[in-house]
Amino acid sequence: MVEFTGSPDTITFTDWEWDFGDGSTGIGQIVTHLYATFDTFDIRLVVCSDTVIKTHIVQEPAFAYAGSDETICEYYTYDFSTATTLATASAYDSLRWFGGLGSFNDPTLLHPIYTPAPGELGAVQLSLISLARIPCSNDTSFMILTVFDSPEADFTFTPPDSVCVDENVFLDAVSTTTIVSWVWDMGDGNNNTGQNIIYSWSSPGIFNVTLAVTNNEGCTDTVIYTIQVFELPQADFTVSPGNSICANEELTFNGTSTTPILQWYWDFDDGSFASGQNQTHTYIASGIYNVSLIVYNDNSCRDTIVHPVTIFELPTCDFTISPNDSSCVNELITFNGTGTPDIVSWDWDFGDTFTGSGQTITHVYPNPGTYDIRLIVTNINGCLDTMIHQRVVVEPLIDFNITPSPSCEGYIVDFTAIGLYNFTDYVWDFGDGFNDIGRNVSHTYTTSNTYTVTLTFCTSQIQHDILVNPLPTAFAGQDTISCENVPFDISTLPIGPAATNYSSLLWYGGTGTFDDPAALAPVYTPGLGELGFINLYLVAYGISPCYNDTSFMTIEIIEGAYAFAGSDEDHCQDLPFDFSTCTLPPTAFNEIFRMWSHDGTGTIPDPTVEVPVYFPGPGETGIVNFTFVASNVINCDSLDEMQLTIHPTYFEVHMDTICFGDSLLLPGGSWVYNTGTYHDTLFSVWTCDSIIESNVYEWPQIDADFTIAANDSVCIDDMVFFTRTGIANLIAWQWDFGDGNFSTDLNPTHLYPSPGVYNVIFSYTDDQGCQDETIHQVFVYNHPDIDFSTSASSACLNSDITFTGISPDVILTWDWDFGDGSTGSGQIVSHTYTTFGAMQVTLYVMAINGCQTSITKPIFVAEPPNAEFTHNILSCDTIQFTDLSTAPSGYFIVEWDWNFGDGNSSDLQHPAHPYGAGGLYDVTLVITSDSSGLLCYDSITHQVLVPERPTVYFTWSPELTCLGEVTTFFGTSGTFIQEWYWDFDDGNFASIQNPEHTYAAAGLYDVTLFVTDANGCTDTVSHLITVEELPDIDFTVNPNPTCAGEQTAFSGTSSAIINTWLWDFGDGGSAIIQDPIHVYLSAGTYEVTLWAGDTNNCFNLTSQTATVNPMPTADFTSSSPVCSGDTVFVYNQSVSPNVGIAEWIWD
Repeated sequence: MVEFTGSPDTITFTDWEWDFGDGSTGIGQIVTHLYATFDTFDIRLVVCSDTVIKTHIVQEPAFAYAGSDETICEYYTYDFSTATTLATASAYDSLRWFGGLGSFNDPTLLHPIYTPAPGELGAVQLSLISLARIPCSNDTSFMILTVFDSPEADFTFTPPDSVCVDENVFLDAVSTTTIVSWVWDMGDGNNNTGQNIIYSWSSPGIFNVTLAVTNNEGCTDTVIYTIQVFELPQADFTVSPGNSICANEELTFNGTSTTPILQWYWDFDDGSFASGQNQTHTYIASGIYNVSLIVYNDNSCRDTIVHPVTIFELPTCDFTISPNDSSCVNELITFNGTGTPDIVSWDWDFGDTFTGSGQTITHVYPNPGTYDIRLIVTNINGCLDTMIHQRVVVEPLIDFNITPSPSCEGYIVDFTAIGLYNFTDYVWDFGDGFNDIGRNVSHTYTTSNTYTVTLTFCTSQIQHDILVNPLPTAFAGQDTISCENVPFDISTLPIGPAATNYSSLLWYGGTGTFDDPAALAPVYTPGLGELGFINLYLVAYGISPCYNDTSFMTIEIIEGAYAFAGSDEDHCQDLPFDFSTCTLPPTAFNEIFRMWSHDGTGTIPDPTVEVPVYFPGPGETGIVNFTFVASNVINCDSLDEMQLTIHPTYFEVHMDTICFGDSLLLPGGSWVYNTGTYHDTLFSVWTCDSIIESNVYEWPQIDADFTIAANDSVCIDDMVFFTRTGIANLIAWQWDFGDGNFSTDLNPTHLYPSPGVYNVIFSYTDDQGCQDETIHQVFVYNHPDIDFSTSASSACLNSDITFTGISPDVILTWDWDFGDGSTGSGQIVSHTYTTFGAMQVTLYVMAINGCQTSITKPIFVAEPPNAEFTHNILSCDTIQFTDLSTAPSGYFIVEWDWNFGDGNSSDLQHPAHPYGAGGLYDVTLVITSDSSGLLCYDSITHQVLVPERPTVYFTWSPELTCLGEVTTFFGTSGTFIQEWYWDFDDGNFASIQNPEHTYAAAGLYDVTLFVTDANGCTDTVSHLITVEELPDIDFTVNPNPTCAGEQTAFSGTSSAIINTWLWDFGDGGSAIIQDPIHVYLSAGTYEVTLWAGDTNNCFNLTSQTATVNPMPTADFTSSSPVCSGDTVFVYNQSVSPNVGIAEWIWD
C-alpha cells in the first residue's frame, strides 16, 4: 500500500485529483493506492489548473522457493543444484540459507552445498530467505532434507590368521541399518554377494577384500581388510628303488616340496606312521598300500600327496631230479621245478659253476662229486625264493671190440663190451639207425658207409668207427659195332660201361690193345685184320674183404672208308681253284659216299666228286677251310681238311686322318702333312699285285682355351679358379700351374703360396686323339701386413672398448668382427660388450691391390658377479638380510651396498635392519667384485614385505554373563597369530585362541588378550566383562501335602526383579506366572522346580517336594433289612491309602 500526500496543504477550495498511472485514480490531498503489478508509473496530481507529474517505482516483491524435498545418506553432502526441482528466487537483493545443525559452503548462493552435522539424521528443514529490495518485504521458503542413517559395515573372517590357497574362508558381515545389498570384491578379480560367504583364493598373495553394503534407503558403506593368502606347499615324494617291491624289502621314501616344510607326516597304510622328510619302511604283507605324505609349511598351509606302493607276494618253490638214483658223469639229468603259479623265471645253480634257466631243465656233470643244486625262482613281480637239494655223480669207464673191422655189406659184425659196471644197460647205437641192448651183440649192415658205433653206459660213452665197404658192381657197356683198324672209344657207347665200389678195374679180351686197361672207359684198338664179333671183359675188384664182379660186352668190327683232302695251297683273288693242281691231290677209297664243305663265300659246283673246282666269291681273299668226308654203310667215315689261301689283287682305298700340324707315313713310304689323295702300288710274292689309294684328312686345330677367376691378378693363398672354354670334345687333359704343381681336373683350383708371375699351361687331347696346349700368365701378390690395438685387453660387461687398426700398406677397407655377433667398420671403432667370455676379435682388411687378410686377437670380457640375497624376519619388523651373491672363478666380492628402500643403507655383507613401519619395500643390493684390479658390478632388487604389527580384537558370549555361566571368548586378528594369551582378571589365564571361562564370583573384570604373530610382533586389547549375580528365589506350596484332584497354590518369591518365571510341577505340567495353581491328578511325591530370570536374563532355580495324597474311598455296610423301631448297625468300610481317616460324618 502506497500513501500519496499532496502539498501545500493550504489548498482546500478544490479537489486533489490523482492518476496513479495504472488506470486507477483517487481524490484527496492524502490518498493510498495498492499496485497490483510492479513497474515504473507516472503519478499525475491535478489541483485546479495545476498539474504535477512524478515518477513512482513499484518494486517487484521478493520471491523464494527452496526446491523439492530431497534425501541423502549420512556422511554425504547435499548439493542443491542436483535437486529434482531446483530452488528459485527472484526480485531479491540477496539470499540467505539457514536451518539444520550442519553448515552451508556459501549460504548466499541460490544452490549451495549443505553438509549435515555429525549425527544429524532424519528430516532437516532448510530455509531460503529472499531478502527483498527496499522497501519490499522478504520471502521465505523451506524444503525438507531427509538424512538417512548410513550403514556401518564390518566383517570378520575365519580363520583369522593363516589363510592358505584353496582354503575355505568364512566371511561374516555385520552392519547397522537394514541392509539390502552385500557386495564383496575379493581382491583377485572376483566378486560375491550375500551377507555371509565362503570363499577360497586360488593363488597366493595379499588381497584387499572390500565389502560394500547398501541399506534400504540406498545408503552405502565400504570396509576393506587385507588378507594374506599363503602359497600351498606342493608335496611329493619319491620311492626308491621303486614303487613296486617285494615283501620284506626296504623302501626309502624321500619327501619333496616347493616351499619350506616344517612338518612331514607319513601314513604307510599298514598301521605304521612316521614323521620327518625322509623315511625307510619295510612291508611284511603283500598288497597295494596308499602311502600318504602330509606336509605343513611355515604358514601352516597343508598339502597331501598319495602314491600307491605295490608290495608283491613272495613265491614258493621246490624241485625234483630224475633219474632219482645216482647219476653218472655226463649223464643228462632232468630238474623239474614246482612252485606257485606266479613264477616267471627259474634260475638254476648246479653247484659246478654252471647255471641255467627254465622250469624244467637238463644238466650234465662233467666231473664226479656231490653237488648242491640251488633253484632260485622269480615271480612276475621280481620277487625271489630259493630251494637246495644234493646230487651224487659217479664216472664209469667202458670200451668195446669190433670183429671184423672193416666189413662189407651183408656181413655179420660182432660187438663185445668191456666194462666193470652192470647197474644199468649197455646200449648200442650202430650208427645206421639200429640199436641194441646187451653186453655182447651182433649186427649186419645192409649199406656201405663209415659208421660210428656208440656204446652208452649211464652217461659214459665210447665210440669206434667201422668201415662197411660196398660190394663191387661191373657193367662193360652196351654191345656195339666198330670199323676195321679204327680205334674204338668205349666212352662213346650210348650205354657206357659202369663200375662201383671197386678197388681197381681191369679190361681184357680180343686180339687188340686197350690204351689203359685199368680205366673205366678206355680206347680199344682192334688187332691187325681183327674182324667179326669180339668179347671185351671188365673186372671190378672188391674192397677188402669184399669179393670181385665181372661183366663183358660184344663189339662187331667191320671194314671202313678212307678220305684225303689234299695239300694246303695258295691262290689269287677272283680265279677258280682246281683241286687237281694241288701238290698232293685229294683221294678216297672204300667209300660209298663223298662230300666237300667249306667256310668261304664261293661255291663248289659238285661237292660229291673226289677232285672238285672252287669258285671264290667276288673279292674273296684270305683263308678258306675245306672238309672232305668219305662214308660207308655203317658210318665208318673218314674226314680230312685242307686250307686255300686267296691273296688279293685289288685297288684298295684307305681313309686316314691326321691332327692339326701332324704328318702321316703312306704305305709307299712317303710322308704327307695336309689333306689330300695319295696312291701307292704294292708288289706281292704270289704275283697278285695291288694299288692302295690313301685319302688323308687333316683335323682342324682343337677349339679349347681357359679363363682365370676371379682374374689373373690374385693374392697369396687366394683360391684361383681355372675354367676350360671351347667346344672341343676333350678326352684327356693336364694343367701345369707353373710352380711345380699339376692337376688332371677339368676345371681345377689352385693356391699360390708365393708372389710372382706364373705361366699356366693347359694340355689336352680331343676325341680324335689330337693334342694341343694353351698358356696364360697369373700374377700373384703378397697380402697386406696388418695388426690392431685395443684400449683394454680385458674389461667388464657393458664397458666401452676402442679398437685401432694398424698397417704400413694402403688399406681400402677395415671391417671388424667383435666375436659376440656384432660387427663394425673403420680403422678406429668402439664397441660395448653385453655378453661375457673370451671374445675372438677379428679385423678384416682389403689393400689397394685387392688382397685381403685378417688378424684375430682375444679380448676377455669379464663375467659379472651375480647379485642375490634372501631375507628372513629376525623379530617383528627387524629383517635379517643374507647375501647369496657369487663371483666368477678368480673374482672376489669386495663391496656390498644395500639400499633398504626406506632411506637407509648399509655396507655390511649380512646386515640386519629395523623398519619403522610395516609394508612392502624395494631393497636393492649392489655388489663389486675384484680380480687383479678389474672391478665389475651387479645389482638386484627384491620386494621385502615387512610385517605390520598384528591387529587384534575379541568378542565374548554372552556379553552379559551370569554367575556360573561359561563365557566363551573369541580372539580375532587380520594376521596369523602364533601365540594367544588371556588374562581373565580373576587369577586365571588361557593360551588358546577361543577359550572358555567360568567366573567364580560376580563383578566387573578387565579381560586382556595378548597376541604374538609369526613374526614376533605383539599387540594387546582389553575389555570390561560384567558378571552378574544370580537372583535369589524361593517358593511356597499350599497345602503341602495336598490331595489328588484338589488345587495346590504355588507362590514364587525373590528380592530381585524377576522377568521370567518357569515352573515344572514334576508331573509333566508347567506354568510361566509367579503364583500358579496346579491340580495333581494322581497321588505321589513330586519334585517341583522353579526357574526365575531377572532383568539381566540371569536365571536361578530352586526345588521342593510336593506330596499328593490319594482321596479316601467312603463305604459302609448295615444290618438291613430291619423292622421299624429296630436298631440299625452301620459298619464303616471306608479306606484311605497311606494315611488314616481323620473324620467320619454320617447323615
